[in-house]
Amino acid sequence: MEKSIGGMVGNGTDMTPYYLNESDCKHFHSTLKKACDKHDRSYY
Repeated sequence: MEKSIGGMVGNGTDMTPYYLNESDCKHFHSTLKKACDKHDRSYY
């Protein structure tokens, strides 16, 4: 296994299965933003 300097953090994310539920969407994006902000505020 090669070591990498820098690179990509993940390849994206989604809500699967997708059923429109506004409160679930808000919770998902709020939680995702908090996780990203812990590392770098520009990630979200």
